[in-house]
Amino acid sequence: MPRTPTRVLASALLFAAAAVAAAQSGAPRFVKLEGKQPADPTGKLAQLREGKLKVGGTPADLKANQEFLRANAKYHVYKITDEKYYLPAESGDLKPRDTASTVDQVLLDLTGQLLMPGPETKYSTAQQEYIVEYGAALNDAIRDVLKANPPAPVRINAGRVLALGSKSGAPAFAGTIHELLSDSFPLTAGKPGKTPPELFLHAITAAGNLFAAYDPVWHLNSDWRSQFRHSFPEKDQITLATDLHNLLMKGPGVAELAAVGDPDKPVLRPVKIDGMADTAASNKAGTLESSGPTPEQAAVTAYFRREIARACSKIRPDTIEEVGKPPLHPGVDIARIAIGDAKISPAVTSPEVSEAVIGLCYLAPSQNFNIPEALAAMAGGGRYLALSYNNRDADPSVRRHAQLVPWKLYAARLNAALDHLTNQARVNPRWREHRAAVAQVVDIMKQDLAVPFSKNEPTSPAQAERLTEFQRNRSGVPAAERSLYTNDPSFTLTPRPAGS
Repeated sequence: MPRTPTRVLASALLFAAAAVAAAQSGAPRFVKLEGKQPADPTGKLAQLREGKLKVGGTPADLKANQEFLRANAKYHVYKITDEKYYLPAESGDLKPRDTASTVDQVLLDLTGQLLMPGPETKYSTAQQEYIVEYGAALNDAIRDVLKANPPAPVRINAGRVLALGSKSGAPAFAGTIHELLSDSFPLTAGKPGKTPPELFLHAITAAGNLFAAYDPVWHLNSDWRSQFRHSFPEKDQITLATDLHNLLMKGPGVAELAAVGDPDKPVLRPVKIDGMADTAASNKAGTLESSGPTPEQAAVTAYFRREIARACSKIRPDTIEEVGKPPLHPGVDIARIAIGDAKISPAVTSPEVSEAVIGLCYLAPSQNFNIPEALAAMAGGGRYLALSYNNRDADPSVRRHAQLVPWKLYAARLNAALDHLTNQARVNPRWREHRAAVAQVVDIMKQDLAVPFSKNEPTSPAQAERLTEFQRNRSGVPAAERSLYTNDPSFTLTPRPAGS
């Protein structure tokens, strides 16, 4: 039923009163940032994107084109600060919002302006310049939005824009992502503060998207290793990989966001509080704390950790080095997730393992990387997925995680990753040294995992026996040869117990 003028006025007054109260309390509120679409009668933006014009042809061209790209970025990004995208339709009718008035449409429009370098794309140096400069413009616009202390819906969409823009691989995003992951972004009054969880989650996704992008001009480099390189500097790669490592090993710190069970049915949990020896007394007092994480807290942590695992698995070099500093080994984290290393707590789940198994297929191994051990970790991860898949309906503790894996889609992704690994065993000297073992693992995982996953039927169970045998054969190797790095024994994995 359409609103009457009186109801519209009342709604407007209530909203105005809420806005005034929010302003007086210092709470986040809508602050619309104005971004005007720059005039483009000659189609300059399309020509820059297609590489027909260079962003920095001359110093004067560079300055003018940077201003043009900044204006275009603000036009797209600032839209998410407009209240019209968050308020109900004026008519009050229960019908879908007009497509043009949705943030999804804003993101779709922005997608059309981006270049997203992948393993098969071959961009020109002019297009590489466009990626760098347009990414810097988008990053500045996103920071403008976040520094305005917006409410949660706007923060969420700023995070979505950041995650989308990061698919371009533009180096400028790395700094913003790091600040959000490390609680050092100046969110309020120009001072660093804890990143809100809804923005934190999108920052993790953005880190993974940035690592997933490829060097846009890899095909112009005669070094075959260039096809695996990331698009931003090693220094920033180390910073972000370290952020992800810390989140993986120390936990994302989000458990306190979970509700304590059903709010309508409070449960008194046994707990021993420091300085209070009588647990019964604490229960009588009505304590709702627990000596360990509640199921709700575990679920929230697992949700964030799944995104962390996905981001870690996008890092292709197993080792990243910056001149004058110790190397970082992100490949170890991927293997730890796949094998369910005991150093990771709480225990990994099937959505995390599924991403890590694929991540191992895309690794570009360094000279000292122990490939047989990495293949054993891959087999261990595949075995765990087989058991999770087979028990997804029988075991409640498995079901809540296994149901988060889209098994048919995952089968297609796994097949693509295994095909990539097979090709690497032909062209990459490091993988080629172990071509027979690679072929064995690929064959087992395709037949025993990908085929049943693609059917996703109770009558088509996955098979764990051959993967278990492959992993068991590796366990007979001397301990000195079990480290993931042949020149450093400190990187030995601790697999999950047999049968788990």
